[in-house]
Parts: sequence; structure tokens; C-alpha cells
Amino acid sequence: MSSIDFSQYNDVDQIITDIKSIKIQGATNVAISTFEGMKLFINAYSGADLSSFLREVIEVGNNLATARPNEPLATNGVRYVNYKLKLNGSKIADVNLAKSEASRYCDEYLDLIKGAKDEIVKHSTEVSEGVDEILTNLH
Repeated sequence: MSSIDFSQYNDVDQIITDIKSIKIQGATNVAISTFEGMKLFINAYSGADLSSFLREVIEVGNNLATARPNEPLATNGVRYVNYKLKLNGSKIADVNLAKSEASRYCDEYLDLIKGAKDEIVKHSTEVSEGVDEILTNLH
């Protein structure tokens, strides 16, 4: 879904810098980068306080998502992860489970993006048969 090699990133701040400098561009790539950054944070988190983790993972997500404020796909995704964590909060007893669930919700949102793009391609090919050019517009 993305041509970005995330193995080069070991730092959330570098992803933020690359989003701001437009090294990472496009709504989908910014969203993917946001969730890859969140997962970097999740994997590196070593604290034991559950409420601190839940607050910090969303804060990191918001920092990533708003690195380019005109990309709402990432912001909506962070809201999705936050909503899912709150919805299932009573079932999350410790940081390890919270880390697993937060990572899973990041992946779920990425799957939603991919599924939506697949549906667009599927339906657009049906209606664009015989069309030579298609104009798209950002925002």
C-alpha cells in the first residue's frame, strides 16, 4: 500500500520531520506513517502505568497526525484507535495487553484504508471503461 521503507525509521521524531518536510506525502502515506510511528512508540514503551501508556500513545498519534494538519485521514485514524481503546478499556488490565490492543487497532485502521482503496479501484474500473483520462483533485 505504501512505497515507504519503514525499516529505516527507529525514531518517531524522524517520521514527524519527514511528514512536515513533505518527504512523506499524500494522505494515505501520512496515515500509514502515523500508525507505523505509533507502533514504534508502542513497541518501545517500557513503562508499567496503564493510564500513562494510554494517554501517551494517543498523544504520539496526535503529534504524528497533525505534523501536516491538512491530512484528516491520519487524524481520524488516531481518533479510531482512541475510541477503540476507550470502548474496550474495561477489558484491558495491564500495559502489555494495552500495547497489543493499540497495535491491533492501528493495523485495523490501516486495513480499513486498504479495503476502501480496493473498493474504489474495483468500482471505478467498472464505471470508467472506455475513458482515456481521469482528472483527480486533492482536497
